[in-house]
Amino acid sequence: MKPHNTALSIPSLLLLAALHLLGIVHSADAQLAVDRMLFGIPYDSRPAISVNVSNTDTQRSLRVNVESVRLSHPEENPEDEVTEDALIVSPMHFTLPPGESRSVRILRRKPSVEKEEAFRVNFNPEADDSDLAASGKGKSVGIRVLFGIGLLIFTEPKQERRSVHWDFKDGQLELSNTGNVNFVIDEIEFCPATGDCQKDKLVKRIYAGGKVSLPWNGTDIVRFRRTFIEDSDRVEINIRSGDK
Repeated sequence: MKPHNTALSIPSLLLLAALHLLGIVHSADAQLAVDRMLFGIPYDSRPAISVNVSNTDTQRSLRVNVESVRLSHPEENPEDEVTEDALIVSPMHFTLPPGESRSVRILRRKPSVEKEEAFRVNFNPEADDSDLAASGKGKSVGIRVLFGIGLLIFTEPKQERRSVHWDFKDGQLELSNTGNVNFVIDEIEFCPATGDCQKDKLVKRIYAGGKVSLPWNGTDIVRFRRTFIEDSDRVEINIRSGDK
C-alpha cells in the first residue's frame, strides 16, 4: 500500500486552481477533525484508546473508512508501511452527519514487550451528499476536495527506557536513540564555553533505534529538548568532557 499522504502535487494544485476559477470546486468545508494526532497505547490491562472524530461541515455528511497499518521500519523509513490486523479499530466504517462527532475505539492485539511499535491509523472520508439532495441544495455539479487524516500511534513497551548516545561521524554530531521509545528533538542550542549560544531550527522525531546528524561547529556544549508522548525533558551534552 502506498503511504497515506494528504499533500497534493504541483499539477494537482494547478488543476484545482483552474477549477476554482471555473467555479466548479466546492468549498473544502466538509473536513474531518480529531482531538489529537499522536497517541500512545499503554502496556496494561486495558490496552486501548479512544479518538474523537468530528465532521466540521454544517450541511454535508461524511462517510468514513478507517484502516490501520504498521510502520515496519520507522527508524529507517517512516513511510514503509505493512497492512495487517495489528490494531483493532471499532467501528471501521461509519457516517458522520453534519456537525456531529463520535468516538472511535482503538485496541492493541498483542503487547510490545521489548520496544514500542509504530502504527498509522488512516481516516479516509468520502462525500455523502444525501443531506443536500434531500434539502434540494445538491443540484449543482462540482468537484469536492476531501482530506484524510493519518494518526501516529505507538504501542508502549512493558518497561520504558529513555536513552540517547552521541558520537562524531563525517564531521557531524550524531545522536542515536538507544532507548525503546521515540521522542522529538527540538530547541537545539550549540554553546561555547563563553559567549552566546547558536540555535538550530531542526525539529525531528527519532524513533527507537533511529539517529539524526547535526552540523557541529566546534562548540563545547549541545543542549536540546526531548518531547515524548506524555512529557518532555532537556538534555545537555558536554562535548569536551567526552561524556557519552
